[in-house]
Amino acid sequence: MDELLIKISEDRNTRAVIITGGENCFCAGADVKESTGIGQLVKEDPIYRITHRYEAIYSKIERLPKPTIAASKL
Repeated sequence: MDELLIKISEDRNTRAVIITGGENCFCAGADVKESTGIGQLVKEDPIYRITHRYEAIYSKIERLPKPTIAASKL
């Protein structure tokens, strides 16, 4: 996804982006910074690292220089 977002942002022929999920996809989350008593254990947890990576992707989508639409497949 990261590489694709770079290509999209540089492609002059791409004028807009529509992002959809699959039939069984969903997104849910929590702010791990708001959790108390976790400290360093959170940063060592594989789930934290995965979540941190997703956060970087979401930021890249937010900064795309193209109009971006999130669409649901119903």
